Amino acid sequence: MEPFANLTPDEKRHIEMEEQFRHEIRKSLETGENKPPSSSRIWNFFNSSFGLWFLSTCVVGFITFLYTQNKEQQDAKAKQDLAEIETHRQNASLITLLLPYLASPDDKQWRMAIEITKYLKGNGKLPGELESALEGIVHSAADTSKNAVSQQKIDAAAAVIDIKDNSAPDKKVVASTLPPRVYIQIANDSQMDLAKVLQATLRKENFIAPGVENVGRKGADIPNAIEVRYFRAEEMAEAQRIISIIKSMNMGLRVNESPQLATDNDARPRHYEVWFSNS
Repeated sequence: MEPFANLTPDEKRHIEMEEQFRHEIRKSLETGENKPPSSSRIWNFFNSSFGLWFLSTCVVGFITFLYTQNKEQQDAKAKQDLAEIETHRQNASLITLLLPYLASPDDKQWRMAIEITKYLKGNGKLPGELESALEGIVHSAADTSKNAVSQQKIDAAAAVIDIKDNSAPDKKVVASTLPPRVYIQIANDSQMDLAKVLQATLRKENFIAPGVENVGRKGADIPNAIEVRYFRAEEMAEAQRIISIIKSMNMGLRVNESPQLATDNDARPRHYEVWFSNS
């Protein structure tokens, strides 16, 4: 008797379809068409011993490196901020301490303050507010009725302003921020009184005139007429203004009406010289 004799046609067809399906499944497995998805392969990799080592050593190490770098940058920035705060604090303390002494009529007090500011300027540590105070002392000579500052204090303050900042020799100075200064050179001592009058006049015109020097004693080359020298081509107009001031004084001396461009690479911006003649 046949094994499927009692089965109906529908039951036989159902069994046949099941057998076909099993055959297709076996064929699919043999040809690799039913491989696990890539996500499963990645998961299997990280579950392997090599994957666990990779995670614990390389990935964690890289994350630690990034964190350390970020922390070091934050610490460096914090130190820089603290240093700036400390600098501002020190500057404020210096200003609070020295300003009353600079303005003091007492000779010993302002001389001590001038010496301290001189040291600070030479080392590049003079706060801008104190340098402005020194410039105020120099320009106060323009109106002595309101501010009776001694001539010695004015000369001392001007000398401090004139000091070079050796701590930053490559630092470019913006010429417009510097007050103009004029050095007066005389040929002999008989010209000293006239030079002092010129010095006071220049100060009233907002020039810094630190002092008068007798260059005749040093064998300098004395010009034939009063001469104004400047050191930068773009500053000729200001040198011409100095000549106009000298001519307006009617000193009775011959004046060279053309300023002379001198060569001195070390001269600071807005630096001028007035040279008296022998006659």
